[in-house]
Amino acid sequence: MTSEVLPDYFRLHEPLMYDNSVIKTNIFEIFPVNGVAQTNLNQNGFNIRFIYNGVNSFIRLNSPRIGFRVRCGFITRTNANAHDANTTLASNYFGHLFQRMKFSIAGRTIEQFNNPGVLLDVLQQTKNQSYRDKDGEISHFIPDEKSGLANNIPITATVADSTHLTSAVNIDFNPGYDRRRQLFNYTVAGNDIVRNVECFIPLSDIFGFAEGFTKLLKFIGFEIELTRKAAGEYQDCVFGAANTDI
Repeated sequence: MTSEVLPDYFRLHEPLMYDNSVIKTNIFEIFPVNGVAQTNLNQNGFNIRFIYNGVNSFIRLNSPRIGFRVRCGFITRTNANAHDANTTLASNYFGHLFQRMKFSIAGRTIEQFNNPGVLLDVLQQTKNQSYRDKDGEISHFIPDEKSGLANNIPITATVADSTHLTSAVNIDFNPGYDRRRQLFNYTVAGNDIVRNVECFIPLSDIFGFAEGFTKLLKFIGFEIELTRKAAGEYQDCVFGAANTDI
């Protein structure tokens, strides 16, 4: 008797089939349950908590669509022409805003680490060249290069004679710093005008559990807690020559 005339449940030699395709994606925002006010978001050691109750939708933690939508405003203050200062945001400034990050599921801590800025810098540095050169820019990972100095001038001088035009390459040029200045330090009219920047950081770029967890969640809540650094510990969020006041 061939398998064609047997009911499906008798075909034990055939592998189980399943379908994990997605026919529709709903995008929704989860706001902090505390720390919504600007004063709280900048408060020393304040815990910013995000809670998902797990009852409304299926959610896949490793999806590149799930993460933090970051909005940051800054004013450079270096001299009389503060808005034209050489100070800008550092690569991965978001991670350096916090002293600790914690991820919990169903009330149990799954992952927790201190110094997230340093950790995220190391993790992102291990990714491929395309991520360093271009793809990481969506998360504002734009690392310093070459000298690592706050220098955005690629050519120091150009010398011309009767037959040649010679350019002197600046060995202190930092392409990463130059990219960040062009992206973050757009032209503003005055010294007291805030520059606003926005990026998106997938959850899987921060928490290793989210990166490796491929299953769909429903009826299982999770919580994320971000603990701000104390005042005076934000130096790693900014970058500039001779001055890091921002």
